Amino acid sequence: RSTPALVLLMRIPMAMAVGSSLFIVALKSIIGFMGDWQSGIVLEMPMLGYFIACTVAGMVVSTLYVPPKLRVNRQRVFAIFTASLAVVMLMKELM
Repeated sequence: RSTPALVLLMRIPMAMAVGSSLFIVALKSIIGFMGDWQSGIVLEMPMLGYFIACTVAGMVVSTLYVPPKLRVNRQRVFAIFTASLAVVMLMKELM
C-alpha cells in the first residue's frame, strides 16, 4: 500500500520503494507472529515451515525461469495481476 505513496509523493525510486514496503510488511508479520506466540495461541509450526519453503522455492523459480517477455513487462503484468485479484475479491464480497 505504501509503494505508490513513496514513489509519487516522496519521489523515491521504484526499486527502493518496493524494498522499503516489503521490509515494513516483513516487520509487521514478525511482530504479529511474536505477539501471537507470546499470548499463548497455538501455532501450527509445520505449516509455517511449509509456507516458508514454498515462498523461497517460488522466489527462486521466478527469479531463474521468468521468460524474457515477462521480464520486460513485469510492471504491466503485476498491475494486471493485482487488478484481477481486486476484481475477484470484490465479486466475492458482493455475492
